[in-house]
Amino acid sequence: AVVSTQSTGVEGGEWSSCGVPACVWDVLCHNSLLRSTFRGEQDTGMKGTTSHPCQRWDHDWPHPHTYHPSAANQRLYGIGHHNKCRNPSPKSTAVPWCYPEDSYLTRYVYCTEIPDCENS
Repeated sequence: AVVSTQSTGVEGGEWSSCGVPACVWDVLCHNSLLRSTFRGEQDTGMKGTTSHPCQRWDHDWPHPHTYHPSAANQRLYGIGHHNKCRNPSPKSTAVPWCYPEDSYLTRYVYCTEIPDCENS
C-alpha cells in the first residue's frame, strides 16, 4: 500500500518531500511501537522529581554527543537546531529524552509529560 507523504520545510524557505508518511511525521504523542516518531514541542525532561531544560541538539555542552542535526537525523528522529525531546536511540529507549542543559552530572532525562498516543 502506498502512503501519502508530508512535505517539510527546510532552511531557506524551500519545501521538499521528506518521504515520511504524514501520519508518522506530525506525531505529538508518544507511541510505544513507533518509538522515534514524537515531533512535539516538549523541551524539558525529568530526573526523579526535578525538571531539567533540554540541551540543544546542535550543542555539545554540557554533554558531548553524536546526535547532531543532519539530513538523516532530521528525517529519522526529528533532530534539528532546537532543544525538543526526541528519541534518536529507539532500539534502547522507548520514550523521548534529551540531554539536560543545566546539569553535567546527569547524562540524560526522560520526557515523561508527553501523552501516550494509545490514551489520547
